[in-house]
Amino acid sequence: MASYFMQNLKVNGLDSLSNLETERDERKLCYISLIVLRNLQGSFQPLHPRECPGPLGEGGELSSPLGSMISNMDNARRTSSSKPDIGIVGTNIYTSELWALACNYAASPVGVDAHPPWSPHSDYAMIHFQHCEHESLMPLRFRLHASPFQDHPSAELQAHRDYWGPWLFFQMVWHAVPCLINHPFLLSMRLRNFRRTMPQSFLRNSFEQLTFHSGWVLHFVELISAKGFEVSDSTIGHCVVIVATIYLQHSFVEDQTFNRKAQTGFEKCLRFLWNMGRRWPHIDRQVSCCYCIFEY
Repeated sequence: MASYFMQNLKVNGLDSLSNLETERDERKLCYISLIVLRNLQGSFQPLHPRECPGPLGEGGELSSPLGSMISNMDNARRTSSSKPDIGIVGTNIYTSELWALACNYAASPVGVDAHPPWSPHSDYAMIHFQHCEHESLMPLRFRLHASPFQDHPSAELQAHRDYWGPWLFFQMVWHAVPCLINHPFLLSMRLRNFRRTMPQSFLRNSFEQLTFHSGWVLHFVELISAKGFEVSDSTIGHCVVIVATIYLQHSFVEDQTFNRKAQTGFEKCLRFLWNMGRRWPHIDRQVSCCYCIFEY
C-alpha cells in the first residue's frame, strides 16, 4: 500500500536532500518516513540511486534516498577537511538501513555454497564495512564525547526528546548491529559448514566485537535508567533483547567470574525491558520468554 501510494505521489528533488531537520516539503518527509519504517521492519532491499531515478525502483519497491545523500557527502568530503552535517534525523536513515541489513542477515537461511564470514565477499563482511562506513560519516557532534547524555539533567533531556530520542536510537542500534551478526547462536549456524577450516583469529575478533559492543549497549541501558528517560522507540528494546540473550548464553559458562558478570548484565537488561514492556506488549512477551529460558 505504501509503494502504491508513493507511486502516485510524484516526489522530485530527492537527490538534493541535505538536512531533513530543515526540510519543509511534506511529500519528501512522508517518503522518508516510509523508508525508515520499511528499514525498521527489516525489509531493506538496497538499490543504487543511479538505477532508480524516481522514488520507486524495480517492481514498485521503494528506493532509498540514502544513496544520493552519501554521494553528496562523499563529494563534499573530497573537497573539505570537515564532515558534512545532514542532521541527526538524516543520519539515522543510514542507521535504519544498517539495522535492516543486520536483520536480513539474521533471518536469511545459510546456503551450503555461502561464503565464510571472513571472506571479503560474504554478507557478514559487507555489513561490517557498512558499519564502519556509518561511523566515518556520522558527524562528530553526535558522538558520545560531544553529546554527553549523562551530563544533562533529566528535565532537560525530557524537554529535548526530539534530539535525544534519535540520538539514543543511533547509539543503541550502532552498537547492537555487531552484537547481532556476532551473536553466538547465529554465528554457530553460519560456521557449521566450516568447522574444520575456521580461523581462530576470526573467532577471537568476533568475541572481542561482541564483548565491546554489548558492553556499550549495557552502558546506555544504565544511563537511561539513571536519568529516568522513558524510551518510546521499540527498536531500542529489540537491541537490548539481543544483548540480553547474549548475556544469558554466557551465564552458563564454567568460569565463575565471567558467569557472574553475564548474569548481572542479563538482569540489568531484563529490568530495562520490563519497564519498556509496560508500553510495548511484544517486548513484554520477549521478556517473558527470556525468563522462561533462564529458569529452565
